[in-house]
Amino acid sequence: MDVRIFAVDAGATTGWVCARVRVDERVDLADAVAGRNDEVYGQIQMPDHFEGAMELYRLVEMWNPDMLVIEDFVLRGMGSTGQVGISSCRIGCYLAGIVAGRGMSGIGWSGGVAWYPAPAKKTGPVSDAVLREMGLWVVGQEHVRSAYRMWLLHLRHLRKVANNRRKGVR
Repeated sequence: MDVRIFAVDAGATTGWVCARVRVDERVDLADAVAGRNDEVYGQIQMPDHFEGAMELYRLVEMWNPDMLVIEDFVLRGMGSTGQVGISSCRIGCYLAGIVAGRGMSGIGWSGGVAWYPAPAKKTGPVSDAVLREMGLWVVGQEHVRSAYRMWLLHLRHLRKVANNRRKGVR
């Protein structure tokens, strides 16, 4: 089955990626990622949380994904300014709210929204080395790379679910 995943790394600079990929647990993950298509990505400077979420909504509407994956907010401590930056939380929540409120029925969207905590860049399940190995390393666009981390985490999840279904595991 092919699935189009739209992943968002929300923040003051928001990275996003949308790509279609085959979800088949019998195909090697690297081969599945290498076979992705309809791939687009970018970074957006967010002048305002709500307007930024609206811009993301327009992209989601344009690309009509099967699944929207948003980085979940995890409080890790005070930033260099001595304040907690929750831009990612606001943008992600606004985007999910807009999708739920406006719906995507006008374009026949029946997908869902998944939230994942931001994986560690160097040691997490989708490390820098994994992104490079999978051909998902976008030079000079850190936030796009973070969106790819969300995208790949969700692809792994979908493959695991497909494998469990095939085995009859719930």
